[in-house]
Amino acid sequence: MEANKYENCYVAFLDILGFKDLLEHNNMEEIRKIFEEIREFRPNPLIELPAHNQIKFHIMSDSIIVYVDADIQDSFISLTEVCYQIQIYLLRREKPVLLRGGIAKGNLYRDKDVIFGTGLSRAYSLENGLASYPRIIFTGATLNEGLE
Repeated sequence: MEANKYENCYVAFLDILGFKDLLEHNNMEEIRKIFEEIREFRPNPLIELPAHNQIKFHIMSDSIIVYVDADIQDSFISLTEVCYQIQIYLLRREKPVLLRGGIAKGNLYRDKDVIFGTGLSRAYSLENGLASYPRIIFTGATLNEGLE
């Protein structure tokens, strides 16, 4: 991603559910390990797609932002597959971790520890406003556009 420029991306905003409880009942090292596992996570795709190697992560507090350039072929499919695999991976831990999230398309700016844009805002709004249960959602319009 080029500095000082918006990129058109598919963006997933994933919220770690029960994070306050994790903080109260686990030591720092156990919580750090969860984030380390996410950062080092490598998808095991059913079909290798060009976008799989272009997916990036940004972790902050109880949130994981996963994004990929929307101009790469099959980027939406790759992003949803990676989010699904992260969700299953965390669910299968000895102490399961649940996620709730939203996926949207829009502009994204990222430079080191700064990240913002309409794509992130839309994904957050889906997660915060509509995804009431542990699940990752997107709109029909995003699905249709992503499958084109």
